[in-house]
Amino acid sequence: MAHPGAELFGSDRVFLDSVDQLQQRGWRVVVTIPSSGPLQEELISRGVEVLTRPTAVLRKSALGPLGALRLVADIGRGIGPGIKVLRAVQPQVVYVSTITIPLWALLARLLRVPVIWHIHEAETGASKIIQKILAAPLLLATRIIANSDFTKAAMVACHRRLNDRFHVVLNPVTGPVSPVWPRPELKGRINVLFVGRLSPRKGPDVALRAVKIVRDSGIDSSITFAGSVFAGYEWFEADLMSQVQSLGLSEVTDFLGFVDDVWPVLASADVVVMPSVADEGFGNSAVEALLAGRPVIVSDAGGLIEAVDGYETARVVARGEHEALAGSICEMVQDWDRVVASAPNDAQRAQQRHSVATFGAELDKVVQEVANS
Repeated sequence: MAHPGAELFGSDRVFLDSVDQLQQRGWRVVVTIPSSGPLQEELISRGVEVLTRPTAVLRKSALGPLGALRLVADIGRGIGPGIKVLRAVQPQVVYVSTITIPLWALLARLLRVPVIWHIHEAETGASKIIQKILAAPLLLATRIIANSDFTKAAMVACHRRLNDRFHVVLNPVTGPVSPVWPRPELKGRINVLFVGRLSPRKGPDVALRAVKIVRDSGIDSSITFAGSVFAGYEWFEADLMSQVQSLGLSEVTDFLGFVDDVWPVLASADVVVMPSVADEGFGNSAVEALLAGRPVIVSDAGGLIEAVDGYETARVVARGEHEALAGSICEMVQDWDRVVASAPNDAQRAQQRHSVATFGAELDKVVQEVANS
């Protein structure tokens, strides 16, 4: 099982659950990741054999001259170690996590090993040509697992031949052992929570400007950011902190960095926001908010809509529109009695929809089919 990183964000946690579920169902699992980190520690604690091996990571920057050269160099460095791993392990199936590490799929098919590709990405903002190029490696897959209908549709739109290879399996999301339900009355300051990467595409700046509007409307509110930046994006974090100063929000803004245990943070929040400005394949953090009994406001960014569909305490606003986000926060505050009444039912619905056991059974079914084909 190959994964592109060693952190513990959304796709990393889905990968961890995938490993757990396959191990519990009797499969021998060997994991390869390109670096060490908290994911590696979690895997080792579960008795998983983890191999740290270099691999090329496909990003949009690879479409430029310098990026393409770096990608070629990374491919060259990864071929030898990759082939050695596959020959040593002799897998029945190679499971590739996310669309960004095509080298493992290529090497597996060269050695006549079937490939299951589990994808979470749905990039529809780029040009059609770039979308087709980024999705082209999926043609190597024997079967493809998508985390949402939106993700599947985005990939099939690029290459229609992929349609029959897809199997949609909703992400597993485990809720808190004992949810702390919303406070019955909103007395005092309202705490808005942003959970996720601090990156331009996730819209933390949109959340910041929205809270400014909410405060200007007379509602005492604060904002907490639970998440860190990708390496190389430190400039964006600095820019975000500069905006905090310029908007006069220093006293009501808190940056927690990466949070391993999100439930205490959610328990201290009143409203969760996910104002992504680029399409998302799904929205694990939105589901976590619902499981914790917190109302959540997401942007109309692809799979986020699908993630919150059918929940009373969820709202969808136009992406990039901080005024719309602010308005929705104010509406949540005004409609708090309904939020309090609906939160337990929404949490139960989310728990049923994103059961780890159901996810594991679906994943095992796909692996069995591919291994026995």
